[in-house]
Amino acid sequence: PRPSSAPRPLPTREPLASGGQPFLNFNGLSAVELLRAFREHSERFRGPQYGAWWNSLAKASGKELVGEQDWQDGLGTARTATLKMVKDLGPTDVARTAWGLAKLGVRNQPEWRPLWGGLAERAVETSSKFNEQALANSVWAYATAGHAAPALFEAVAAEAARRG
Repeated sequence: PRPSSAPRPLPTREPLASGGQPFLNFNGLSAVELLRAFREHSERFRGPQYGAWWNSLAKASGKELVGEQDWQDGLGTARTATLKMVKDLGPTDVARTAWGLAKLGVRNQPEWRPLWGGLAERAVETSSKFNEQALANSVWAYATAGHAAPALFEAVAAEAARRG
């Protein structure tokens, strides 16, 4: 058996049709493994990997993770990197990232406001491409986080009305 401290190579799925890059598979990784994966592989991340990573981290750890000081550096690095890539996130990536943040217990703290704001702006830009689940998850995430995003809520309402 491999020692638990040894880095675990990330399995990949088939290349993405758009970019031809393998999609990193985060399923079944623990929170510790996910933070290690971010540290070791984030230079390979593209838009979809950010949404998948935050979503997987939330599922692996629950909201208690954000309150633990030991995790703050790792989350801070991930927060900064995600903010830099916000414009590359597609609709599902935005929704999954916002859902993951809210599920982790990330609220409207000053250090997180730029990311919440950037995700909201990107959501407004891409709201016509959101599926119903992404619309619902985004609204839930912002309501749960307590981050005011009136333009996002207006865009979601307009999109829901348009779809009937």
